[in-house]
Amino acid sequence: MTYSKDGLLRFNDNIMLMCKHTNSFLAFDLADKITSADEAYACTTTTKDIGPCGRTVLFIIKVDEEEGDEVVRYG
Repeated sequence: MTYSKDGLLRFNDNIMLMCKHTNSFLAFDLADKITSADEAYACTTTTKDIGPCGRTVLFIIKVDEEEGDEVVRYG
């Protein structure tokens, strides 16, 4: 997982997402594809601290490499 000294989220970071309301971590299985018109996958949350693994770590990528800087902005 990526450590950020300044606390900013950047593209190419490896992160885990946690819901503060339920104290649960996002977990998913890319091998478990949902059959639908669009590409889709199931995800769930778990309150177990399973730590970083292939089901819980996300790699943040930029859609347009030429646009903006490396800091992720949302909201």
